[in-house]
Amino acid sequence: MSLERKLAVGSIRRSVGDYSVYFATFAFCACLLYTFASCRDYLLVLDTGQFSLDVFARVMEYIIPVGVFSIVVFCFLARYANRFLVRRRKAELATLQLAGMGKAAVARVLLMECGAVALAALAGGIAVGIVLSPVFAMLAAWAFRLTWRPVVVVSTVGMTFTAAGFAAVLVASAIGALRELGRTSLLDLMQARHVPEVARARRHHSIGRDVVKGLVCLSIVYFLCWTVVGFLGLMIPASILACMGTFWLLRALAALIPAVVRSRRGVYLKGLTCFVTRQVEAHVESSCAALTCASALLSVGVCALSLAVGIRSVVDVEQAGGDLEMLAGTGTLVYIVLFFGVTFMVSAAAVLALQQMSEASESRERFVELTQLGAERDALSRALLAQVAVYFLFPGTMAVVHDAFGFMVAAGMLDMLGIPVENVNFTLVLAVVMVVFVAYLLVTYRGCKRSVLGWLAPATAGGAGPEAAGGAA
Repeated sequence: MSLERKLAVGSIRRSVGDYSVYFATFAFCACLLYTFASCRDYLLVLDTGQFSLDVFARVMEYIIPVGVFSIVVFCFLARYANRFLVRRRKAELATLQLAGMGKAAVARVLLMECGAVALAALAGGIAVGIVLSPVFAMLAAWAFRLTWRPVVVVSTVGMTFTAAGFAAVLVASAIGALRELGRTSLLDLMQARHVPEVARARRHHSIGRDVVKGLVCLSIVYFLCWTVVGFLGLMIPASILACMGTFWLLRALAALIPAVVRSRRGVYLKGLTCFVTRQVEAHVESSCAALTCASALLSVGVCALSLAVGIRSVVDVEQAGGDLEMLAGTGTLVYIVLFFGVTFMVSAAAVLALQQMSEASESRERFVELTQLGAERDALSRALLAQVAVYFLFPGTMAVVHDAFGFMVAAGMLDMLGIPVENVNFTLVLAVVMVVFVAYLLVTYRGCKRSVLGWLAPATAGGAGPEAAGGAA
């Protein structure tokens, strides 16, 4: 075994916690890709009723090309996970360079590590997809109005498509890793753990400009949703405007809310509120893009799920008049829209989880220092929960506002298809999604708590001295 390979294997063993986040992201991508591409095999094991096998074979002519778009989304998600990993590994990469390895050799070690974990995630994601195939087959049966029965499905088509798509995701991840490593100097690598992100002071007129720009952009988009009949033709420019407006508003709110909290001394000085406020402020500039992305993905995902429910609720065998081609086409449309709704929604939660795991791991030393100053475990846990909740609350709130107008677009699309809007309970769909979103928030909090406070036993809460905390660090 070569030295570089030994270093890669050793790094993976030492950094299991960091690579678990990376592994989970890639396994999630692989599982969803496999699920999407296995639609035909799911349908073939079910009771096909009046459908012919040729109809299901033609379904894949539409499923596979549309699936390419999901690969683009996963490439973005993989690059985001890659940034988290490189930021966590900077100190160790600096040590390798100090030991005499060139940047090219260090890059090869990093690529070996990422490649090995990604291949393991590919196998794990496909395995999870196979184990959960009865559940995914239930979704396919729901979309095509077939009778469901629990059967484990192994799809060679799904595996092939997943492997090909995963190769593209892995290439995007490798390019991101090399760029991140190439533009970071040795000094920056060495100081990565000791140089915190500093909040940049912003003037009031700068914050005011962000508020005005954000409100103007969103007002234009919402006005178009409300008044323009052919809004679908303006979807791309309107989406860009909505993202820009969301970004500016989130950046302004991230500066205004801490200022309001600080002005109320009774609130600001209670518990660790001042610490949480400074933590949020310190990551404003680097977090707004991720929060905007999560808000956009979540709002589009909710609208897509509403469309899937609306389309499926109307078309049935009697209304189609026995036209199996129409039923197959409708089922394909419902399955595609449902898949993208779930993909966007889970991707939004994954972006926020990755961002919070990254910030939590970087904040670990600050929590150690708070313990040395006498902070109790319960207070630290509440501070961490508040920090995670703030980052989930911002995009979640913006997504709800966007969906209030996005439902108008969804209603217009249903009307174009001749589907009564009354068949869709938009509020129920949004409520279910928000419940899932809150559940993901709690899962993320538990992961961050395990990463940041896992070393602090409950029995030592409030009693861990500097020696204990320093030894744990």
